[in-house]
Amino acid sequence: MKGREGTATETVSESAAYNEKDRKDLTAADVRFTSKGDTPYAFVMGWPESQTVIRPLATDTALRVGKIQNVELLGYDGKLDWSQGSSGLKVMMPAMEILAYRYQRVRRLAVLVSALMAFGASALAQDSFQQTNSASTQTGGGASRVDPHVVNFWLGEKFVIVGVIMRRLVVALLLSCALLLAQIDIQPGSLNKPERLAWFHNQAFGLIIHWSVDSQTGVVISHSLVGADDAYTKRFFEELPKTFNPHKFDPQDWAALAKLAGIKYVVFTTKHHSGFAMWDTKTTDFGIMHTPYRHDVTRAILDAFWAQGIAPGIYFSPDDFHWLWENKIDIQRKIPNVQPRNNPELMQLDLAQMRELMTNYGPIDVVLIDGEPQGLRDLVWKLQPNTVVTRGAIQTPELYVPGMPLEGIWEAHFTMGTAWQYQPQNEVYKTGGQVIDLLVETRAKGGNLLLDVGPKPDGELPIEQEERLREVALWMQVNHECIYKVRPWVITNEQDVWFTKAENEDTLYAIVKQQPRWVRSQWRDFVFKSVEATPESAVSVLGQNGRVLEYSPEVKPQPTLKQEADGLHIHAMFTQRLQDNSKWPNPIVLKITHVKPTFAPPKVETKRATFDAATETALLTGALLDLGKSPALEVGFEYRSIMGLDASDRSIPWQQGPSTTLDAPGEFTMKLTGLNPEGVYEYRAYVKHPLLTLYGAEQRLPMK
Repeated sequence: MKGREGTATETVSESAAYNEKDRKDLTAADVRFTSKGDTPYAFVMGWPESQTVIRPLATDTALRVGKIQNVELLGYDGKLDWSQGSSGLKVMMPAMEILAYRYQRVRRLAVLVSALMAFGASALAQDSFQQTNSASTQTGGGASRVDPHVVNFWLGEKFVIVGVIMRRLVVALLLSCALLLAQIDIQPGSLNKPERLAWFHNQAFGLIIHWSVDSQTGVVISHSLVGADDAYTKRFFEELPKTFNPHKFDPQDWAALAKLAGIKYVVFTTKHHSGFAMWDTKTTDFGIMHTPYRHDVTRAILDAFWAQGIAPGIYFSPDDFHWLWENKIDIQRKIPNVQPRNNPELMQLDLAQMRELMTNYGPIDVVLIDGEPQGLRDLVWKLQPNTVVTRGAIQTPELYVPGMPLEGIWEAHFTMGTAWQYQPQNEVYKTGGQVIDLLVETRAKGGNLLLDVGPKPDGELPIEQEERLREVALWMQVNHECIYKVRPWVITNEQDVWFTKAENEDTLYAIVKQQPRWVRSQWRDFVFKSVEATPESAVSVLGQNGRVLEYSPEVKPQPTLKQEADGLHIHAMFTQRLQDNSKWPNPIVLKITHVKPTFAPPKVETKRATFDAATETALLTGALLDLGKSPALEVGFEYRSIMGLDASDRSIPWQQGPSTTLDAPGEFTMKLTGLNPEGVYEYRAYVKHPLLTLYGAEQRLPMK
């Protein structure tokens, strides 16, 4: 499963530095230019109305623009209505899904203008251009070329272009090149309804099912096609469908198990990057209906889960390796020329497939778009306005839980082992306890957990996956109350005790990891520094009545609490016999009612970093903003390489650098040496409190 990547046009470079704060108003009158080869490009700032006017392209400007010969819209093969005159270039924009790239503040539009334009140049203009923009020009083929990696300026009164003959002009809306760099950045302008996001947040726990035609060989789903030779690719596309026959497939069994495990919504891979369609589609022959099985797997899964009260959802990849292969384009991802926005036929295929899925399968509550969401997510919202789009509209960290709660609604994606799809060899599964710990930590930090399973090619779940879901099922049967309809507490945890708080109530759940093991019939004492009791406060252990310890009628296991100066003291016994050996290893949950927070956590900020390529050294700067009533705290930085990882994948662990101690708010720094100038790194500041470690925002290390 891969992350979102890409931008509106291939000309956006890392050097772009548009800052919205620089202007009070954004209109189509703001334009800037760059070039690629002999093709200059202009970027129009602001969202185009139905009639967009590009004033710098007027026929009577000082730029001496020649007559434009043609205007086209990238990704749109229809004819545009346009005209050019003394007021500028007027373009009538079509109303279609492909244009709906809605953003919060500014929005992106790409227009290709084929023209012959002549710009006069003067020494004064050239000087003005160089001084204002610190840009350079290069000479080649008898024409001057503006370097697209350094041009970065506003058009208007200060704009000048040095003598060029324009052959094609692209007009595009730029949000910011930061979109290129953000690990889990999402496009603004979401149409997810607030009430539906609240519903989604309360669902807490979802199941994603990765299953496709290549599960037959136990290979990584889809990605083996990237860089594969012609023989392998041909066998994949032409031979694998002939033997795909999941004759043991019983989605009712999957759904019943998921319900037991506390799953509230399911997301099925209708089409992964390979392009294999797992539903009855009229758009391609590369799909489940052209296999020996010949049944609509998507319908069967969604119907079975719906019958168990589990909300239906779909995964959809805009990438389509089969389409690339048929069109003789090298199979790969994350480059502009394979993206649907640059291939109108692929975009139309994606839109047609999404339309089938959103109109033929009843209500779809959740849609995960694993690739560029432009056009697709807007079609989803148009056809089913109540659908929640996850990846493509909210943050979806993959294979890691963020160090601190993220802003807004978010969802963490995790495999049960190391692979997304079924892998019969070289696989190491998480324990059921580790899955439970992921669920607990994710909810304590305000996110949802989307847990993956990968069915075998015959249609059955691997026994290892079933066993872990059943372990989760037992824990959820006892403790589900601390997972659903909860919000983060004032801090996420006090050491190995994690907290969730009931929505709209003053009830706190203290989720106690068994480190050390909490033996059945054993009393344990806890002191919580962040919790203050009230006269109405009471404590219980989820799943227990507090009156009976099996075979020990003389024992009264009712838990108690008492507020002391050093915190809330709780005295509790674990009594419930959940396994024959009485060695239940998973968290035990204390429910504490009518409490209030009494802890002010420290605050740390990840501020900035610089990199010196000559010495391969980075200087990281952070700031301790608040000690949270502590006399002194340890601060420092963590860092990691993310080279080669997908946009949302952070499976590489953090490395911790040396720390320092501060007794007052202020900045702190760390030098990081031996870095690869061609590498990709991220870093974050941290502060260690006796109760927990808190983190600043994760940032990308600037290597240029």
